[in-house]
Amino acid sequence: MDSFPTVLGADSQSLARQQRQQVNFRQSTIPIGKRVNWVVRASNVLLLLYAQAEAAAIQSQKQKMLEAWDKLNAAIETRTRMLQDAEVLSRWLTWLHHGLSWISSAENLILTAKERENEEIEANCGRAILQYELPRFVNQHKQLWDEICAWESSILFHCEEG
Repeated sequence: MDSFPTVLGADSQSLARQQRQQVNFRQSTIPIGKRVNWVVRASNVLLLLYAQAEAAAIQSQKQKMLEAWDKLNAAIETRTRMLQDAEVLSRWLTWLHHGLSWISSAENLILTAKERENEEIEANCGRAILQYELPRFVNQHKQLWDEICAWESSILFHCEEG
């Protein structure tokens, strides 16, 4: 699918409404299916009672009706799959949005913590303490960076799955 069909709606409420309508429409076709089956059985009985030309006309009409019924069922199945795929995509995009928001927040926290720690170290301890605290800061920074990289890998994994 090259692009997301606009008929599915712009938001989750539209998608939920479309899904309810699809379920209702599918339910409304059940009685039609029963009538189609009845017509097929009746036409099979009638085929035996009529002459060749009339039987061919009955068979032709039956075939047209079955083709239309199959086409309708295929369209219903396609739309149902599209709606299910849209729901999965919507959930995945929501997850991705939350993940990206978390990454952005984590980055801001890292930068703020880095600035505060640098200011605190320089103001209170001078150069000697800075040399002493630097490995701890580097270790904390590395741990946060590893966590960000893990999130990035997770996002890339989900993008490849999507």
